[in-house]
Order: sequence, then structure tokens, then C-alpha cells
Amino acid sequence: MQDRIAFITEFRTIARRKGTTPEDLFHDWDPDEIGKIKYELFRKILSSINMWVSEARIATLVQPYLQEQDFLYADFMNVDGVTETARVGATDDDVAEFGRQLQSRCIFLQDTMEECDRHHCGHVSVNHFLRTFGSTPLTKKICERFRNGENEVEYLQLDREIKRIQHEQATRPPTQIGFNKELPLYFNQVAYDINAQSVDPLSTFLGLDKFKRGTLPKKVFLNALYSFNLRINATQLVQLVEAFADNNDQVPYRVFCDEIQKAIVNQPPSTKSTFSTKGSIDVTLAYLRDVEKNRHSQIGEKLRILDPRDTGLINSARFFKTLNAEKFKIGQTDVDVLEQEYSDGNGNIEYRRFLADILPPTVQMVPTASQIIDRLRTYLADRQLRLKPRLVRYDRDRSGQIAIRDLAHALHSISFDFTTKEWTMLMTSLGPNAASLFDYAAFCDTIDPVLPEPVVPEPVETRREPEVRERPPEDILNILVSIIESAKRQKVGIYEEFRARDSLHQGTVPTSQFQSLVLRFNPSLSQRDVATLTEFYRDQPFRTNYENMCKDISNHAKQVYHESQRLASSAPNGPRPETLEVLRRLKSHLDYQRISPEEVFFRYDSSRSGYVMKNRLGAILEATNFETSRLEQQFLEEDFQDRRRPELLNYKLLFRFVNELQLTVNDLSSIRITSQVSNVPDRQVAILVNSLRERIQERHKRVRDPFSGCTPGEPIPAREFRQAVASFGLIIREVDYLTLLRAYRFNRQGDVDWEKFCHDVETSRTVEMV
Repeated sequence: MQDRIAFITEFRTIARRKGTTPEDLFHDWDPDEIGKIKYELFRKILSSINMWVSEARIATLVQPYLQEQDFLYADFMNVDGVTETARVGATDDDVAEFGRQLQSRCIFLQDTMEECDRHHCGHVSVNHFLRTFGSTPLTKKICERFRNGENEVEYLQLDREIKRIQHEQATRPPTQIGFNKELPLYFNQVAYDINAQSVDPLSTFLGLDKFKRGTLPKKVFLNALYSFNLRINATQLVQLVEAFADNNDQVPYRVFCDEIQKAIVNQPPSTKSTFSTKGSIDVTLAYLRDVEKNRHSQIGEKLRILDPRDTGLINSARFFKTLNAEKFKIGQTDVDVLEQEYSDGNGNIEYRRFLADILPPTVQMVPTASQIIDRLRTYLADRQLRLKPRLVRYDRDRSGQIAIRDLAHALHSISFDFTTKEWTMLMTSLGPNAASLFDYAAFCDTIDPVLPEPVVPEPVETRREPEVRERPPEDILNILVSIIESAKRQKVGIYEEFRARDSLHQGTVPTSQFQSLVLRFNPSLSQRDVATLTEFYRDQPFRTNYENMCKDISNHAKQVYHESQRLASSAPNGPRPETLEVLRRLKSHLDYQRISPEEVFFRYDSSRSGYVMKNRLGAILEATNFETSRLEQQFLEEDFQDRRRPELLNYKLLFRFVNELQLTVNDLSSIRITSQVSNVPDRQVAILVNSLRERIQERHKRVRDPFSGCTPGEPIPAREFRQAVASFGLIIREVDYLTLLRAYRFNRQGDVDWEKFCHDVETSRTVEMV
């Protein structure tokens, strides 16, 4: 019996240190409170609070309370012999404490819970409530009190109860709860030190009170007092904590703050001393300046250490003790004048003003950019380093310029130290900001030392007969040529990629890696071509000889590739005149549609080889709304077909001629376009033309009179068309002018078909507005 009571006492003590109780731990596994749980769960509860019990002891204690696999914890925990009753919910004090916690965190209960209560029915699940406010013992008690029959918490009822209890407590007659214990004799000194340092103890304690319970553990409270720099020893600090501690080893810090405030109020008001001094402050400061100038003491650092809170104030006793420790020979007269000058009236010294008066002004000279460059030049020469090879790495496009920020990275890589101000000076001399570009080659020519050329050993001549390989079949050559074209576009080295994966250094790689690399070089290759290439260069059952393939590329495939490029790029007499006329129309059409020439064929050339099938040319041009006859397509196919593979069309060569063409005014005038009113008249244009006809007839004029000087069959410029229409004296909006110019446009130059306009005006009929 005694051993069980000792065990239960130890169990409650350890659980309280973890912020819980045995009843809460058992309730987590027995929500219905039937009084028994599985024995394994009881062992898990002990492990959760880090309570170690020997196997023999636990077996002896729980043996009378085991019922097969169940542990009767209610009977085990009942030391009075009375059956344990159900758990009691939260009291009014608990509800008030919960409300104070919400107020201290600026949390509004109803607004917070409505985020989880989608339908605003006034209750949420227990899990949502605990997840929002934490699974603390107080929160669990609140859940027990305000839980309905569906395992939900009535948060609106809880909110009303909090307001009711707070209102009752506010209207309740105040009862003065004083401090019953006797305060230490040195408590006034503690209050004086706290007031002198301008410390707010309540805010410090509130920051340490995580759950806003109004109390702190004694150890936490003692550490907070240590941080206040009180002029009492460690024993007195412990006595002070014990004086305010309760029976649960907790310190109600609000009571402590109230007593501090009372002590401060009861202290007599201290004023700055006005005693007459015999010395002169100027003489004392002159002596201190002279000593500091000659000795360069650490008085500034020592005084700042004594002010950890950075208040600018130090106790006068500590201040003069520090001066004596730094060997400043001052007498009582000097002490009096210093205290008279720098005291704040509360026994403290304003040391910052004192330091500003005695310390000489420090002016940090920032070197110029030329001095920094000279130091960098000396640094590189002493270590036999050159900066240019490191800067070249940042010049990926080989333009000769890099960003200024890359220079900082390079200087850090060679361990060249510089301050922020020095880097600002150097950066300003090179450009306006860190992202600006500068010529690093010229910069390195001025700072890099001249290093001796490295001695390169003479290569040892080895006699090796070159291997002669036969010319591969034509289908293999075509595959190799396509791989060369794709690798050049991707700017990758074929041999280097294979060599990086040759771990055995035998000139072979696994077949799977060989096929994946080939598809990486040219993704448009079919599986049949990849299998053919793999079978041709297979060296072992599961490895492929890439060196033989690279030799065939160097000896045979590159010649075929260069020959095809020469044939593709060479046009002996250039395109025929008929083809050039089609190209001019095509260039004008693409410029009008704002289409890049290369984009026309890219969607039909997935491998970006520069070739498409000739029989698809008509469909490709028709997709861009460019009208061509079959004869014009034949001219394009004959002039731009591939020399090696006549079934293909070299569209890159075609668009090279398109980009080189320069369209003149005559070319634009000769390119006829189809106006909008040629086939199907636009309703808006018809309404506008009908309106013009009616207004011209009202003025008894003919529409062809202003165009009498124009040549039939020839268009007129848009400016002359505007002048002719304006001669009728009609008020026409600018948008209507633009509509007419767009509807009767004759060519790419923007000329207007005046005859079509006159014919439409003369033959127009009244349009009914719908």
C-alpha cells in the first residue's frame, strides 16, 4: 500500500512537471471514463512523461488491478478506497482564465471559430477547438464543460459565459489582496535599481509567461531578476524569489510588480545634486582627454559592457570604479565635478555624453579606387596569381564583358579582403551599379602580374599505325549526318559526351546509354534507325563501340555533311525572276501578318533540321493565307530543293533570300491585295457608303467630280483620296476615313481603288437598320 501511494505521488509530480495530470492522461485513452484501459496503454502513458519504473516494481504494483489484458486504473489511483467519480468540467475561474488568455493574445473567440464553423451554427468539433487553442489541461476542461451530445463545443455559449464572468468580476467590489509575507530589508534597493535602469519588469515577465497564467517557475523568475543587474548578491536574489513564491514553486509576478511600484512611489523624489564643487569640469575633462589621447584605453568598451540593455545609464559607483580600473588618476574633487555634470539625478551617470566629451573624434579614411587597385596588384604579385582566368569563367558568351558583381565573387575566391566601403569605391569606378558590365580584359591587363611561361615537357613520340576503316553504308552515313547537324545546333561534343560515360576507358559504353545519347543528340531519329546504328557498332553483347562511330564521323560523315551544306548554301545563279516575285509577295504578306519567316515551317520540322517535304509546301503556305498558283509552287520547289535529297525543301535557304530582300516603294505598289469589299461587302462599309451617297446627293454633286484628274485603272494615294472626299464638304469622322481606306485598299503601299469606291457609292441602295 505504501509503495503504491509513493508511486502515485511520484506519478502526479512528474505529470505536473509535464504540464498535465494523471486524470488527463487516462482520459485521452478512456474518453468514456469506464475506469479501465489496456495494460500496454498504461505503459505507454508512463513512457510519454519519461517516468522510469523497474519491471519488478511495476509488476508487483499492477498485479492486483489486472483483469486479463485490462488495467483498472480507477481502482489503482483511488488511495481513499472510494470509487473515482467522473471528471469535473471547468469552473468559472477556469473560464475567466481562458478569457484572459484570449485577451492577452488579441484573439476574438467568435471570429476565430467562425472560420471553422462554415455554416455558422455556433458549435465546432472538439478536434477543431483543441487544434485552434492547443491541447492544454485548461482547454480540455473548457471542452468538457461546453461539449454537447454530439462531441462538439458550443463556442457561442462559451463566449457569452466569458463575457458574463468578466462582467461579474468587474462589477464585484474590489478586495485588496496584499502581500502577506515580510519583504526583505533590501527590497527598496531592488526597486531603486529597477527604476534607475528604466526597466519594465511586467513586460519582461509577460514575455516569459507562455500560457499567460500570471505565474512563473522560480528558476525562470530568478533568471529574469539576474538580467536586471540588481546590486544584491546571489543569496539575496534567492531569498527574494522565495519571499514571493507560493506552495507550488510558482511566483506570481504581478504581485512582485505591484510591490515594486509601491516601493518606487514611496521613495522620496530624488533630484540632481546641487552641491558646490571646488574643481572645474573643464580642467578634469582636459586631463581625461590628454590621458585617453596618449594611452588609447578601453574605457568606452568597458562602460558599454556595464550597460547590457543599452539604456545609456550606469550606476555612479560602477562608473567611477571602472575609471579607477583603467588607471585614470582622479581625486574626490574630480569625482564631484563629474557627478555634478553627468548625473541624471537617480544615482546614474550618462556615460555616452561623457565618452563623447573625452574620446577623440575617429575619422575612418576610406582608400580611393586607385589605392584599392594598387593593393590588389601587390596581392596578386606576391602570390603569383592572375585574375583574368577566373573572370573568363563568368563570360559565358565570350563577349569580353562581365557584371561587376562577378568581380566580387572572383576576389572572394582568391581570399582578397575588402570592406563594404572599399567595394563601393571600386564598383563606382567601374560602373553605376553591381549589374553593370565592364571590360574585364582591360582591367586585368593593369593588375595581373607577368608570370613565366610554364615549361611544357616535350611529347613522347609513339609510333602507332592509324586504323583504316571502310566507308559505312549509305543509310548509316545518313544517320550520322543527321546526328552531326543536331549536335551542332545543340552545341555539344559527341565524343566528349560518350567519353564521360566510359568508366572502363575501353572505347565502349553500355548499349542502353549509347541509344539514349544518340536520341539526345537527335530526338527525331526513329527507333529503327537507332537499332540499325546500334547493331552496326555493337562490340560486345551488351556494349557498343562509340570510338568506331566517332572515327566514321570524322573520316566520312563530316565530308558528306560539309558537301551537303555547300550544295544547300550555293545557288549558282540565284532564284529565277519568277521565284523572286513570289518571294517579294511572301515577304510583304509575312510583314503584314507580323509572322517571322522561320515560324512558318518550325511546326512542321520537329527536329529543326531545316528541311520539309516538298509536297507539303502548298499546305504550309495556305495555312498562312498566302495564295499561290501551282506554277509558283513549282518554281519554289525547283529553286530550293535539296541537292542530295530532292524530295526535301531547304526552307532555311528560302527564308535567307526572303530576309535579304529589300522591298521598295515600287514593289509594294505592284503587289495587289484583295480588298474587303471584293467578295462579300461589309455591312458597316455599306452603311457608310450609303450615308455618303445620300449626303452627296443632298448637295447636288456627283461622286466622280473630285476624281476627274485620276487615271482610270490606276489607284491613287491615300492622301489624295482624303482630299477628294473632303472636297464634298462633309463632316466625316477619322474612324470612318480609316474604314474606307481599309476597305478599298489596292496594294501594299496603301493606295486606294477610287473607281471601286465611286462605283459602290453610285450603285448603293438604302440599307435598313435592324
